[in-house]
Amino acid sequence: MAEGLTKRLQVLHERLIDEPLPEELDRASCGPHVKHLAHLAMHAAASGATAEQWRAWVRGHAREASPKLLAEAEECMRGSGLWPWHG
Repeated sequence: MAEGLTKRLQVLHERLIDEPLPEELDRASCGPHVKHLAHLAMHAAASGATAEQWRAWVRGHAREASPKLLAEAEECMRGSGLWPWHG
C-alpha cells in the first residue's frame, strides 16, 4: 500500500507543485510518501490554507492517507523545523 500511495502522492505533487522538494525536506529522515505530504502541506500553507484544510484536502485526494500517516508527516515536519503553521 505504501508504494501505491507514494506514487499517487507523487502524481498529485507534480500536478500541483512544479518545484523540487526543499533542501531541508529532502534531507529529512522521513519516507518518500511523508515527504510528498510535507511538501504539499508547505505549499498549502503558503497559499493560505490551514492545517485542517490541508488534512481534509489530502483525505479527499488520497484516501489511502490515513490519519496516522498525516500525523507522521506532521511529526516529520515539526521534527525538521518545517511545520508551516503556528501551534
